[in-house]
Amino acid sequence: MGSIVLDNIQYAYGEYRGLDGVSASINAGASVAVIGPNGSGKSTLLKIINGLLVPSGGTYTFDGERIDGRFLKDAKRAKRFHQRIGFVFQNSDTQLFSPTVYEEIAFGPRQMGLSDDEVHKRVLDCLSLLAIDRLKHREPHHLSEGEKKKVAIAAVLSLNPEVLVLDEPMDGLDPKTKGAVREVLITLNRSGKCIIGATHEFDYVKGVFSRALVLSGEHTVVREGNFETIVRNRAFLRRHNIL
Repeated sequence: MGSIVLDNIQYAYGEYRGLDGVSASINAGASVAVIGPNGSGKSTLLKIINGLLVPSGGTYTFDGERIDGRFLKDAKRAKRFHQRIGFVFQNSDTQLFSPTVYEEIAFGPRQMGLSDDEVHKRVLDCLSLLAIDRLKHREPHHLSEGEKKKVAIAAVLSLNPEVLVLDEPMDGLDPKTKGAVREVLITLNRSGKCIIGATHEFDYVKGVFSRALVLSGEHTVVREGNFETIVRNRAFLRRHNIL
């Protein structure tokens, strides 16, 4: 469950083209890195996959169901969709809003209508997985960037999504925290979750992604294949202004 098919996806910001005919298929349980130069449309693509943006052309299907404006206006269907596919923003401050870390992680499960006992269990499980138990009663906005990132990931994981989408998950983190986040993503993928992430920090995501989808400065896919093979091809990366 959780397969994604993108067929000739188009998106424009006014007169500026964000995506121009992006097609890809992502199977359930896959691990795919979206790479490309700045401005190639990586974040736009991730937001479309998560239903935060609606493509202006082409079709996006999730488990065979078309995800478009009509679908997302149906509150019940949209809520279920957003429980199945979680998004971690590049800037954690964008998604952290609760008074404590515990409340932040508990918010999603409570919105799902889970019992207090189940909410508490999910919060403790996510705190443990991200090794942030000590932060339980802290205010999210007073944390370090690395701690905020871990809390943001925990808050998304508390919904138990099938697909986890991350926009530059290593951005702004110190090397130790990058290593910790890397191990969490590997563990999640091994447990069956699909991991999709935009990244330019190839050394720090080693072992996380098996495939790469490469976007060009023309906002379309120029290559798709094995992640390690692609990132080792320095000439290719330089030619497309990725290095």
